[in-house]
Order: sequence, then structure tokens, then C-alpha cells
Amino acid sequence: MTTEYWIGALGVAATLLGVIVTWRVARYSQTRRELTYKVTMEPILRSPIPALEATDLRISYKGEELPEPVLLSVDVTNTGNAVIENPPIEIRAPGATYVIPGYFESPPPGYETIWMFERNDGESCAIRLPHINPGQTAKARMLMDEMPGQLPQFICPMAGVFVRRQMSIKVNKFVQFIVDIISPQLGGAIRSLTE
Repeated sequence: MTTEYWIGALGVAATLLGVIVTWRVARYSQTRRELTYKVTMEPILRSPIPALEATDLRISYKGEELPEPVLLSVDVTNTGNAVIENPPIEIRAPGATYVIPGYFESPPPGYETIWMFERNDGESCAIRLPHINPGQTAKARMLMDEMPGQLPQFICPMAGVFVRRQMSIKVNKFVQFIVDIISPQLGGAIRSLTE
């Protein structure tokens, strides 16, 4: 291999590296306001308890009986690169299923008193987040009185904010390690998808 070949190969490599660096700088200099959400439902009692008759166990909330209580988990992640203030998030159950405010699982320190719920009516509940930082996840937990036929709706009509449903993925630990080194923000977003 001649010297000209190596000089040419180094020139191509330097050009490619320059293109990658320019692309990354341009991508992260633009403000992206994006919320990603994941909704899951799980019955609290998976099957009837053999030792108890159906009339022996009753679960209620403020006088409302929950015939088939269901845990509704809604994880909202800011996958953009800018703080999002006061996103108008509403969870609406299909049909006549009641949604009951619950709690936030493992909120960041200081957020225990500012992240909250507001019950709009029996079938919907608002999640109030005065702000959510990039990479932050609000893990909202609510109850429903029965298992609906379809997932509750996640509604966030906020101008300038892209909202998308999060799908779970599997990532090799070595790949996660490499991505964390190259781009910690991307690594955090991937980690939130694998939880």
C-alpha cells in the first residue's frame, strides 16, 4: 500500500468524522420538546382467592366499590432536550371505568409535593407536573374499578410538544454501556424504554 493510499484513507476518515460531529452538534443545538409515555394495567387480584367467597372481600375508595380493582401504571418521560412546563396530561378510561388518583412511584427528591393528581370526573384523571426535566420520568400509579377492554387514553394537547407511546425494547448490557459513553442522554432514554 502506497503513501497516497493511506493519505486518501485518512482524508476520508477525517471527512466522515467531521460529518458525524457536525450532525451531532446540529441535532443537540435544536430544542426538542418530546414526551414519551407507557401505559400498563394489572389486576390487583389475579384470580379469586379460594378460601374467600366473593362476598367476603370488598375493596372500596371513598365509598365507591371497586369490583375488580386494577393497578394502572402511567410512566411519562421527557425524551426531549428541554424542560417541559405544565403539560396538560389527562388519562381517560374507556366506557364507564372509573380512574382513581394514586401516587407517584419513586419521585425525584423535592418532587413529592409538586407532582400531583386531579380527578376530573369518574372516568378521567389529570396528572399535574409543574415541570419535567429532560430524561426525567414521572411514574404515576392509579386505580381503576375494573379491567377495561382497551388501554386508557393518554391525552396531552400541548402546542410544540411531540407525544408518542413508548414501546418496551431489550438492549444488550454491552451496547447500553457503549451508548452511555457516546451519548449519556440517549443512554438514559434507552434505559427508560427497557424498564
